[in-house]
Amino acid sequence: MSADRAELYRFMRTLQPPPGVDAATFLGRYDEEFNQGGPAAAVQAACPIGELNGWRISADVYSPATAAPAPQLLYLHGGGWTMGNPRSHDRMARMFAAAGYLVASVDYPRAPKWPFPAAFDACVQGLQWFARQGSSLGGDPTRMFVAGDSAGANLAAAVAVAETGVRLTAAALLYGIYDYQRALPVLGPIMGGDAADTQVYVPAGQLGALHGDPRLNPEAAADKMPPCWIGVGEDDPLLAESADLSRTLAGLGRPHELYVAPGSPHSFLQIPTDPGYEKGWQAMLAYLEAQR
Repeated sequence: MSADRAELYRFMRTLQPPPGVDAATFLGRYDEEFNQGGPAAAVQAACPIGELNGWRISADVYSPATAAPAPQLLYLHGGGWTMGNPRSHDRMARMFAAAGYLVASVDYPRAPKWPFPAAFDACVQGLQWFARQGSSLGGDPTRMFVAGDSAGANLAAAVAVAETGVRLTAAALLYGIYDYQRALPVLGPIMGGDAADTQVYVPAGQLGALHGDPRLNPEAAADKMPPCWIGVGEDDPLLAESADLSRTLAGLGRPHELYVAPGSPHSFLQIPTDPGYEKGWQAMLAYLEAQR
């Protein structure tokens, strides 16, 4: 393993960037590697959705090569609610499009300038916009999926259990956070700290009162979750989040599948060279295909 790759894997197994480098700068070094290659797709960039507190919500829309109407998938990128955008997760969206989905990858507002619940509210707007506009884009809004990775999986799960007026067919939740306070000790290195007054996503004075709020902690409303595929790496420091959500869903009798990739770290489905990448994508797409 090269020095650069070893450094990446250390981060993905700890969520701690190297000394003297912030997480956004560190991960930015790998954007090209994460997104190179992969399937081609026709993309309509920055389709306008709406406005929220001065942020212009938009989505990059990826069209599949298959005949319309295609099932629709709303994609919500990761990045600790503070970094990332549709372009940093371009390959993820292209992979879903290659599997036959019309994909809308939402550019939602990010903390600390736009703290909770701005990202959640924007993602709800994105889902409702996609449901309205999907037919004109070649999609079938009666087959609506939502997916997200890491912080994006938190948002995807939160949107999935919310009263949005849009019926979801299924969700794909990739190495996410389903109880923010429970995960904060692990998230601390990328969130400014693990205390209420140092983490940068939720206004400090609100953190305690939001413990049962499914907009932040979607596991609290797991009884409303559509069928979902929960994917996580065995060496992911957030593995317990996926395992806990799976146990909650199992206790409620909610249909889902927990997939743990042996030896893989956080974000393994975004790392084409990871040994678990191909099998993970195959397992996820097979589960979603069964719901279509």
